Parts: sequence; C-alpha cells; structure tokens
Amino acid sequence: MEEATPTEIAFIEKYHFLEAGKECEAGAFLVDERLRLEDSRPYLSTRQPRFAFIQLLQLFEKEKQLRPGVHPTVVVGERCMIHPTARIGAGCVLGDRVSVEEGVLIGPLCFLDNDVVIGARSILYPQVAIGANCRVGKNCVLASGVVLGTDGFGYYDHGQKRYRVPHLGNVVLADGVELGANTTVDRAVVGTTRIGAETKIDNLVQIGHNCSIGSKCLLVAQSGVGGSSVLGNGVTLAGQSGVSDHLNIGEGAIVIGKAAVRHSVKPHEVVGGIPARPIRLENEIAEKIVELPKLLRRLETLEQKSDAGTPSEKVTYSSWRDEVVSILCRQLRIEPNRLGPEMDLKEEFGADSLTVLSVVSEIESRFQITIPDQDVRDLRTLRAIMTYLEKRLSH
Repeated sequence: MEEATPTEIAFIEKYHFLEAGKECEAGAFLVDERLRLEDSRPYLSTRQPRFAFIQLLQLFEKEKQLRPGVHPTVVVGERCMIHPTARIGAGCVLGDRVSVEEGVLIGPLCFLDNDVVIGARSILYPQVAIGANCRVGKNCVLASGVVLGTDGFGYYDHGQKRYRVPHLGNVVLADGVELGANTTVDRAVVGTTRIGAETKIDNLVQIGHNCSIGSKCLLVAQSGVGGSSVLGNGVTLAGQSGVSDHLNIGEGAIVIGKAAVRHSVKPHEVVGGIPARPIRLENEIAEKIVELPKLLRRLETLEQKSDAGTPSEKVTYSSWRDEVVSILCRQLRIEPNRLGPEMDLKEEFGADSLTVLSVVSEIESRFQITIPDQDVRDLRTLRAIMTYLEKRLSH
C-alpha cells in the first residue's frame, strides 16, 4: 500500500490498515464494509475486499501471448491430435499419439512423450516435461520446469547389488490443478499418481510415486510427500514440511512449516514440529524446553544426594522380550498381538529410518548398551533384536 500511486487502487480489509491508507498516495480504495474510512478520496465498500481486488487484477491481466497454431520448429510425432485453437510454441517436441485439446497453450521448449493428453484450456509454460501416458486435466497451469512422470525413487537391495524398480504407471492431474516452477510429480510403479481437482502446488515441491493428493489441497514451496502416501481433500502442507511414505493425512488437516510427519494424521488435525505432533502439544513442548537447563541442574543435584551404593535394578532375561515388544509397539504404534517374531519392521510396518533409529536409541537407553551403526541394519525383526540382546547382555 505504501507504494501505491494516485492512479492505483489499494484495498483495506483490516482495522490496522486504516491509518496506512490515509498516509498512502492511492487514488481510490476497496474497503471492508465493516470499516469506516475517513478520507476524501473515493472508495468502494464490499464484504470481501480481497476478492474484489483479485477481480480487479484479472481485468488488467494480460492474455498469454503466443501465435495461433503450431510453430514451424515444433517436432510432432505420429497420429497426434492437435485442436485448431491450440497454440504450441517454438522448439517443442511431441511424441506419438499426443492429444492437445481446445484452447491449450504450450510455451516454447516443452516436451510431451508418447500418449500424453493435455486437457482443454490448460497452460504449459516454457520447458515443461511430461512423461509417457500422463494426463493433464482441463484448465490446469504448469509453470516452467515442471516435470510430470519421471521415475520415482525406488530401489531394492538384493545380495550385493542394488536394483532400480521399474515404474510402469502414470500421473493424472484432475481439472484446475496448478503446479509451481520446478515441481516434480513421480509416475507410479504400477497404477497412477493422482492430483485432485483444484489443488494448488507451489514451486519446488516433490510428490513421490503412487501418491494420491485430494482436491483443493495446498502444498507450499519445498514441501514433499513420500511415495504411496494419501492426502485427503483440503489438506495444507506449509513450507518445507515433509510427509513420510505410506501415510494417510486426513481431510482438512494442516501441517505446519518445517514439520516432519512420520505417522498418519487425523482429519482436521493441526500438527507441527520434528517429529510432527498435535500443535497444542508441540507448543507446550516449545514452552517447556527453555526450562530444561534448570531441570537438569536439579536432577544432577538429586543424583549427587542419592545413595551411590544402592544397587540399580537388574534387567533379567525373562523381561527382555516384554521390554523390547513394548518399545517396538510404542514406536510403530501397533498392538502387541500384531507383532510376530519374524515380521520385518520396514516391510511389514513401513518403519522409516527415523523410526528405526528411535527404536535403537530407546533400546540403548533401556539396556545401557551402545549399538554400533553396522549392527543396526540387521535388527529388522523382533527375533533378530532378541538374539542380539542375548549376545550383548550375557557377557
């Protein structure tokens, strides 16, 4: 508002902007009808000044300029269908059987692989790349550098070799989806990675393979969603937040910026922190953490006063299994009856590397041992952990 000139309109939707409005040089105002602007300059009262301002901006927004038709430098594959009203800029490459529908605008240097479909009135800015068999709905907007349908990050270790997992699926964007610059959406291993209608995704966002993103979601810059996770309708991921793979984020949930989500989130829940917790708990922890130095000093004083000769509680072999089961169930958030001795923590329960490290740290603390990094990779089942503890604690 402070930069407005006499030929421009400013909008005022909050009481504390009234004074700034009086001091600025704007020629006119859009004002929330619940506010009273004491100023001689003309203004319009409206219940929704921000929306009215957006409508004004749309009146002045310039139409995307591109010559009608297909530029002579475009490479077009076999049996492509390009609507006469579509516009395709210089240097684009279209594979075989590509379909470009009514009113589509494709900027220079875009690449569309075989069997891609671009829905009516969608806009692809320069240097968008879309892999084979992917589909873009109607009225979508893909900013420069967007990549749809690259292979996901899937590898499998077998013996001494690491194998890349083939990705044979595709990506489907529903109508009205917008993707910011340099955002990437991985194709599915099999099936489809889906982005729901009217979902808006900011710059530099990563969507993993086989994800399903609901409608009207908001994903802010540098957020990321791990493979096979599901986001319900209306979910918000704030900037630099991350969702681990194979999770469910309930409808209307909000993930605060920089949060690391390692467990599924209930509908309409607000979570934050690392790892992500309900926001009230996270705020309480943030308030209490400043008291830790004082609490630690009190604890140290109490320990010094305790009887140094009192023998510590000894963990017996019969209690090992119960202790380990309790730790695993708490970290994996499962009931004890679901945990079999040979069930792989990663394959059966989707434990990520952070969860495994949490399990190891708690076992180290409870049994007063240190587990070397080279041993951690073998502790993938309850039986493996019990066998390891038996060897370590029997000495």
